[in-house]
Amino acid sequence: MQRNYFSNRAFTLVELLVVIAIIGVLIALLLPAVQQAREAARRMDCSNKMKQMALAVHNYHDTHLVFPCGAVQISSMPETCITGSNTYGTARAPWSVLILPFLEQSNSHDLFNFGGSFNHLIGCTTCQLSSRGWPIDPKNLAMSTTQNKAFQCPSNPNSSQVDFSTSYAGVMGGGVVANAKCKYISDERLIYTNGVLIVNGKLSFGAISDGSSNTLLLGENWEVSPAYSWSSGPRGSDGFGSGGILLAAVDSINTKCCSSNLAYMHRTLFSGHPGGAQVALADGSVRFVAETLNVDIFRLLGDRQDGQAVAFP
Repeated sequence: MQRNYFSNRAFTLVELLVVIAIIGVLIALLLPAVQQAREAARRMDCSNKMKQMALAVHNYHDTHLVFPCGAVQISSMPETCITGSNTYGTARAPWSVLILPFLEQSNSHDLFNFGGSFNHLIGCTTCQLSSRGWPIDPKNLAMSTTQNKAFQCPSNPNSSQVDFSTSYAGVMGGGVVANAKCKYISDERLIYTNGVLIVNGKLSFGAISDGSSNTLLLGENWEVSPAYSWSSGPRGSDGFGSGGILLAAVDSINTKCCSSNLAYMHRTLFSGHPGGAQVALADGSVRFVAETLNVDIFRLLGDRQDGQAVAFP
């Protein structure tokens, strides 16, 4: 009987290394495709969440005949920019809390005390001391550190690292810095009133003279977290005022204008999605905006009444 020489032959070291190299090359080729597929799925989930928020804003309008305030401030801000240190307690509910009943979250909505002060920055213990004039209502403080997945983009790493974070902000307007209603910290933090979701706003569709399909309503800004909760209210006081979870179309998309993340979060769209960020328009549609969009067009899209004939690209 002839002996089968190859039946007991083992792999040589060279052959084993070649096999390992081939497997490594295949993994290197497949891994980017898998990652891209995962990001596409996460981005679709993010788009769906923005769509639900936009529909909730529309349903709020159908019920109350006005859009929700971008943020409620019981002082005169931003009609006159506030100065002084004893105005922290004037912060009230942002748009994200006002639309909760239309996101099928009436139970969460009812847990807030709308007559009490809302939290602004998360993790700022001194901001919650009455000595600074900002005694946060205990119910509102508890809710601000309670996770709400409806406001978290699954691609945002802060969505898992900080349970109470938000990935989205209301658009309060846009334009050059000179058009801002209030300016804080050398113009780093700006507050506009020419958008749809503005501080103390009571706007209807009739106020959007540029057309709802050409006006921004909501946008991604991952830099909102982890400093701000999904239910953070505005802050209209001294040199550190801000609109809370609101942004304006001022700087190019996905750029960092200033030294502080609390500054550039109020000045542009900012996300980790490759190539741009997602927005919801005032007509309820959700679109992906490329970061290469001309900044002048971006600014016009943030303004509800600039009178310019600019179609969404």
